[in-house]
Amino acid sequence: MKVKLGEMNISKEIEQAVLATLLKGGTTEGPETEYFEKNLSEYIGMKNCVATSSGTSALWLIFDVLKDQAPHVNRKLITSPLTYAATINAPHLTRNYGIELVDIEMDTFGMDMEQANLLLDDLKQDRFYYEHFEQYEPIIYPVHLLGYPVNLSKLDHHGLLLIEDACEAVGSTYRGKMCGSLGYASAVSFYPSHTLPVGEMGAILTNDEDFAFQCRLGKNNGRNQKDFKNSFVHKRIGLNMKSNDIMASIANIRLKTAREMIQRRQEIAKIYYSELYPKMEVGPLSKDCSYLGFPIICASRKEKFELLECLERCEVEARSMFPLIPDQPSYHNGWGQAFPVAQRVSDCGLYVPCHQYLSDEQVKYVIQVIKNC
Repeated sequence: MKVKLGEMNISKEIEQAVLATLLKGGTTEGPETEYFEKNLSEYIGMKNCVATSSGTSALWLIFDVLKDQAPHVNRKLITSPLTYAATINAPHLTRNYGIELVDIEMDTFGMDMEQANLLLDDLKQDRFYYEHFEQYEPIIYPVHLLGYPVNLSKLDHHGLLLIEDACEAVGSTYRGKMCGSLGYASAVSFYPSHTLPVGEMGAILTNDEDFAFQCRLGKNNGRNQKDFKNSFVHKRIGLNMKSNDIMASIANIRLKTAREMIQRRQEIAKIYYSELYPKMEVGPLSKDCSYLGFPIICASRKEKFELLECLERCEVEARSMFPLIPDQPSYHNGWGQAFPVAQRVSDCGLYVPCHQYLSDEQVKYVIQVIKNC
């Protein structure tokens, strides 16, 4: 029995929508994309949505536009070392952000806000920071890993700019609000293994209309797509990071059943939890999580890879948790500190399929394989 981490599950409705979009010539952005942006902004609870080619391009656009809003401000990002490389690549490539990492909490896999508080206190005590406060701005940059919402309630410092990497958390909630609507701007993703599988597509959410407009320019080589008289006038430097109506037509159908999809993921997580815990250390059970996958923390790195190999032999797709950012060859600059909790999750953690298209039989099979391994 083959069990995948994620599936597209192309229904007849999606086939018809994609064909209709193709016949209308919808190979770039058009009415389906505009409809998607309206739908997603209403679903997440933000005033503006900008569709992009991916979650990665959404993150890059956010930090590129922020840089141009305040080019003389030295901004320091505070974020997690346990994340996909795109989280750090996006601000790093703009060359305008210092990046500080803090350890994570085991009950959310997100950054520990108490440690973020200590770091912010240290920054304020720093003489350079104190003397240049107006030109030196910290940004809180939470990553909702595997759909688990970061616990922001422990953050003592208020009024800071907050940018969310909610790429893995479409449908997750924090204190009644959707992840992606908790700060100034956020990026979400619709990669095939994510909560709402569409393809290579992402989006930016924000309540700032001008910020959204600048993101629209940035994703279209810096030009205003709706200004036909000046269609080759480029108002900012940008790239081609547009989505297209084919992807948007799929996304619009996915959004109609988002609640049911997330509910099914949570049901599967409950089954895993009840069958595997406490014999194994697993991720916390949360009614607020949209569950990109179900996490398992093994006793050692060796045990993790043995379990991964066993799952592969039994045709169950699984993934190791991300290597820490300081351990990535592209970022091997030391960072000069240890992150013991994040290191343990990275070394010993993996996740198994937990998506809405799994049958009960498949879930039982995955559990049996894990127990037998």
